Formats: sequence, C-alpha cells, structure tokens
Amino acid sequence: MKLKSVATGLVVGTAVGTALAILNAPKSGQALRQGFKDTKYDATATSNQMKLELQELKDNVMKVKSTSQEAVKTLGEEVKTMIDQYKKDIQPNINQIKSDVDNIKSRADEAKKAFSK
Repeated sequence: MKLKSVATGLVVGTAVGTALAILNAPKSGQALRQGFKDTKYDATATSNQMKLELQELKDNVMKVKSTSQEAVKTLGEEVKTMIDQYKKDIQPNINQIKSDVDNIKSRADEAKKAFSK
C-alpha cells in the first residue's frame, strides 16, 4: 500500500509541476509548443547519432577482439615452435653432459678400486 501511495504522489506531483511550468512560462503557447518540437527533434537527432557512434564502437571492439585473438594464437604457435627448437638445440648438450657424468662415475669407480687395493 505504501508503494502505491508513493507512486501516486510522484505521478500527481509530476503532472502538477508540468502544468505550473507551462502556465508560468515566459513564452506564448505557440512558441512553447515549437520549443518542445525543436527539443524533441534535437533529442531524436542526438539519439540517432549516439546509436551510429555506438554501432561504430561495437564494430571496432569486435575488430580488435578478432585481431587480438589471431595475434595471441600466432604468438602461442611461435612460442611453441621456439620451445621445440630450443629442445632440439639443447638435446646434444644434455646427451654430452650425461656422457660426461657417466665418464666421471666410471673414473670414480676406477679410483675407488685403485685406492682400496
């Protein structure tokens, strides 16, 4: 019930305020109506312009999104290729290090045998 009273008061207050504004306007009725028409026309033109600009913005955002997705995909592929190439380049070094470690182990075993005799 309280909400209904507030809504009724708001509607009545708006109607009374509008009527008082029209009655106390310094312009004649004809000029006032023309002013309303002009304001409506300006508001419509501004609204249409905003719609066009928002559509352009949306198109640009979608274009940037598409370009970004392609760039990220390409970057991901490039990084994957670089990692694969790094693995291929480093593999001979890994094999050499393993060989050196095995060689050191065998020398250490030989040294243990030589000193334990």
